[in-house]
Amino acid sequence: MTDHPSSEELCALYRGELLPERARAIARHVVLEGCAHCLASLPAPLYIGFELSSPPVEMTPEDDAGYDAAIERALKTTLKHKRNLKRQEARSRKAAEILTYGDLEALGKLPRRLKTGDRVDVLLGRSWAMRHENPTLMVQLAELAVHQSKRLDTRTHGVQAALDLQGRALGELGNAYRVMDQLDLAAVTLGKAREFLEMGSGEEALKARLQELEASLAADRRQFGIASNLLLGVQAFHQQKGDPQLTGRILILRGLYTGYAGELEKGIGLLQEGLSLVEEKRDPSLVYAAVHNQLLFLVDAGRYQDARRFRFENNRILRNSGGRINRARFRGLEGRMDLGMGNYSRAEMTLRDVAQELESVGRSYVSAVASLDLAVALLAQGKSAEAEEVTLAASDVFQRLRIHREGLVALSMLHSAFKLGQATVKLMQDVTAFFRRLDNDPNSLFDGRLW
Repeated sequence: MTDHPSSEELCALYRGELLPERARAIARHVVLEGCAHCLASLPAPLYIGFELSSPPVEMTPEDDAGYDAAIERALKTTLKHKRNLKRQEARSRKAAEILTYGDLEALGKLPRRLKTGDRVDVLLGRSWAMRHENPTLMVQLAELAVHQSKRLDTRTHGVQAALDLQGRALGELGNAYRVMDQLDLAAVTLGKAREFLEMGSGEEALKARLQELEASLAADRRQFGIASNLLLGVQAFHQQKGDPQLTGRILILRGLYTGYAGELEKGIGLLQEGLSLVEEKRDPSLVYAAVHNQLLFLVDAGRYQDARRFRFENNRILRNSGGRINRARFRGLEGRMDLGMGNYSRAEMTLRDVAQELESVGRSYVSAVASLDLAVALLAQGKSAEAEEVTLAASDVFQRLRIHREGLVALSMLHSAFKLGQATVKLMQDVTAFFRRLDNDPNSLFDGRLW
């Protein structure tokens, strides 16, 4: 044959869907004619089968007949491999279903012939799915995945594949510890994961995933600049692979971390760029986080008109936030926009409800910050006594939570201003902004010279 088979034909050959005569013609073209182009395009199992069937340099008629038989055997071996692969995929799907509808006791029901690598995949997949619902189970499943990863047969799969699997499992376990707020243990475990992966195959996808997990840990430690820088390599990897969804996801994460670090305008730009690449239907929670935080950064930057317009344009996404905490946070932003626009009475009603709602769901710190926003609205309406009362109540919460010393200094200065009758809306706003910044950067300093 003179023409190269199409990629569709090569895939059909792998699936066993071609007529025997056509299958043999393609096989002879690839192997006997040594077509490098087609060989490089083959599905991996076909490539291995044909490579093992490479012909001698010079062939006699007897060799030619015998080699036809070798090609037939290679095709049969490939189809056998394909059937085995399908059986393994079926076992993996069954295992995933078992874990989806059961707890740890369901592990005993997993298919016995499930391969080690597939077992690790199923455990890690279920572990990741539990990150929002049951972090404790997330950790337990990841620990089991690490245990299973040690059982991979190095004689069959090679030492590097075993190191890759253990490194991957350790990385996900470290991330599970992070979700459980066991940050020191997470750091140690992620460090072990890096050691294994550095001794492994060096696969770029595994290294990128680990960098993303390390960035998440840095962010939880409020090291937002480090987190954003770690993601630069991850972004480059996804861009090189031509995956706009994952590239957009990393841009959004970088935008969040950059904004939390105080670079609001840069954070807004990264969020906009990321949102332009991702499909909402593929990751609605990511899109919500990006939209919500872009609105937050616009409000923090004092761009209230822009924030109001952005809120209107993205109202559908913001309204479908899901969960009491997200709804309360969104209403808190609405209250802050009203403050910025001078709608103090409406801001007062909104922020009073927000503070109560956040307290009822156990978010005491953000509830106290919302109470300081409420005090701003009250003071702007001339309700100084009530503003002082709300501020004192918030102070009790901050002291109970043992906030940073700088926060206590800010509160002390604010109380003194109220006692002297010198508490102003500007002072109240600046102290509130400091507590909001303190939540992202515990090392923030309060400049008492301003008062």
